[in-house]
Amino acid sequence: MVLCSNIKVVNVLQDSAPFKLVLAGQAPETALNAALASINFYLQQQQLYYEAREAKQQQKIARVQEQCKAKLKEVHNGYMAAKRKYQEVVQIKNSLEADNQELQQKYATKAQQARKLQDMFQKVQQENDMLRGGGRGGGRQLDHSPLPLNQTLNQTLNQTLAHGQGRVDFAPPTTQRGELRQMLQGPSGFGSTRKPPANYMGGNES
Repeated sequence: MVLCSNIKVVNVLQDSAPFKLVLAGQAPETALNAALASINFYLQQQQLYYEAREAKQQQKIARVQEQCKAKLKEVHNGYMAAKRKYQEVVQIKNSLEADNQELQQKYATKAQQARKLQDMFQKVQQENDMLRGGGRGGGRQLDHSPLPLNQTLNQTLNQTLAHGQGRVDFAPPTTQRGELRQMLQGPSGFGSTRKPPANYMGGNES
């Protein structure tokens, strides 16, 4: 059995002049039969040649198809990996944006609270400075922390409590009370242990 795999195409191009007299003296029928056999053999050789060439091309096409499939699979796997990576990055981005928005809200809340506390502190400080400046007009200066400052602190702190849920009272220091008592119970005061003058209330000392 002749197969395409064990056929080797050989092109023999010999001079046809010696063959012109091979059939000399033969009957025309013999010459025609010889010519027919020669033509059939030529056609068979051509058919085998093209079949072998076609088989070789088919093998080449099969190899190219396998390479294309492998490359396409590689590209597809790379695309799927890139798609998953992109989805992960999008999820991380959305999570970071949510965290950033939450942090901005918290920062805005804390900043608002800080501004309120700063305004409250400045208000208390201004009132304290005004009270300090007003207490220096005359009389004896009691202490570095004047008594009205406690009332100011009471009012400020009580305003911060919600709807009267609590109350804070600052009592004046005992040193200030003692100084007030000493000023009221001086040498000429009614609380003094010394006797009043002889002409007090129009009476004489008995």
